[in-house]
Amino acid sequence: MKMIWPPAPYSAGIAITDDPDNGTFANFKTIYDLLSDLKLPTTRAMWIYDAMEPTGTPSLPIKFFSSLLTEKRCLDYCKKLHSEGFEFCLHGASSGNNKREYTIAALDYLEREIGASETFICHSKNAENIYWEDKCIPLSILKPLVRMYSKNSCYGEIEHSPYFWGDVCRNRIEYIRLFRTRMVNTLAFNPNMPYHIFEMPYVNFWFSATKGYLPNLINPEQLDALCLSNGAGIFYQYLHKYIDDKGTIKPDVIQGLKCLSSDKRIMVRSASEILNRLKQFKLLFPVRYNDTTFIINASRKAIHSVQLTYGHDKNDMPCKNNDVFSTGSRIVIPSVEALSACRMNQSKVYRADSGTIRMHGKVAELKFPLGTVLCNLSDSTADIDSRYTFRSRLHGVKKLDPFKAQVFYSNTDAERLEILNPISKNELYRIFTGQTLILLREHLFLGRKLKAAKYLKEPGKVEDQSNW
Repeated sequence: MKMIWPPAPYSAGIAITDDPDNGTFANFKTIYDLLSDLKLPTTRAMWIYDAMEPTGTPSLPIKFFSSLLTEKRCLDYCKKLHSEGFEFCLHGASSGNNKREYTIAALDYLEREIGASETFICHSKNAENIYWEDKCIPLSILKPLVRMYSKNSCYGEIEHSPYFWGDVCRNRIEYIRLFRTRMVNTLAFNPNMPYHIFEMPYVNFWFSATKGYLPNLINPEQLDALCLSNGAGIFYQYLHKYIDDKGTIKPDVIQGLKCLSSDKRIMVRSASEILNRLKQFKLLFPVRYNDTTFIINASRKAIHSVQLTYGHDKNDMPCKNNDVFSTGSRIVIPSVEALSACRMNQSKVYRADSGTIRMHGKVAELKFPLGTVLCNLSDSTADIDSRYTFRSRLHGVKKLDPFKAQVFYSNTDAERLEILNPISKNELYRIFTGQTLILLREHLFLGRKLKAAKYLKEPGKVEDQSNW
């Protein structure tokens, strides 16, 4: 039996994140009218204000432009799209460096006029970018490689800097986009996504994104493969660049988007929605004990429409929970309540995904690197006694109600963010290597130079998406 992260009836999920750099309102509206007609909600990064400063320290020799959320026609259009499930997040307060008060004002404006977003997408070399440039990777052996790529400095996490907004980021932003891959299944590239790096406390969670030519990412073969692996694709795009000088969307882009829209196996949602689901799914654990499988939810929130796949032997499927039902080769649990367990019949095996399990009578103890989960797997109240090695952290908890769970975290940040399994160094090395390979390809085969000031003079050449 296997749990899959998308809610029923989906097999995979896709989110498109769209950057505004050097796009006009006309192009923005042209592509989003199509996305709206096809019911493909997208996460669009926006600027609120005109730039007060250049971007970068030292400043880059280019001025970015785009329609702003303070422009009435743009705001009215975005409000309409937001009512249809589209997400609007900040790409910084403006296209230039943004001091603390400017960033806070932009977040307030977005929340007041449209609605707060949990996602933030950093722009270029902006001085307020947080843990950017050589600080984006906590592995010291790799920092010199990043310094070779860019000499810019960013200060979003530096408390004495006028660009500091780390405390605001921690309180108001949940996800920031970081590394890139060319794999359609972003989740296969970064399985722990969204992830927290404890050495970077001001960012709650990072996520990776797939950079590629959109029609190549959403052709039928790629969508079939994504569904087969129950994957998640979070795409990094400049959608306005798919429109020619006559204001016409490229035919292969239209065809690809229609293909995606008609594929009912794939959940297309905003980045925040996909990331919220992935984050919560990491706190679901199947445990098998005494002919029964229990799905334990260690989260402080209920998780809905949980899917499990099972083999060809349907006799192995019946459960003791009348709310659970089967559809095709899947079991669907309408809801697993917060800090509780849902029970089902299964084979006599002890197992907990991503952790180790011990049974103390009718209480399961699941140990993880950053915490321990206790769950009462019976229909009667269970006592918690001195057998538990972490009794000093029970905070007065002496009993567990039937099918209820308690989680004891090893540190306050892990508890605040509900993290039991941190991202491994091996995964960090792997995703950084993937990003490095993309940069090398761009430098060696697309004519980029290592110095940003040189290649940003020709942004059209740099971001020729047909070459992605």
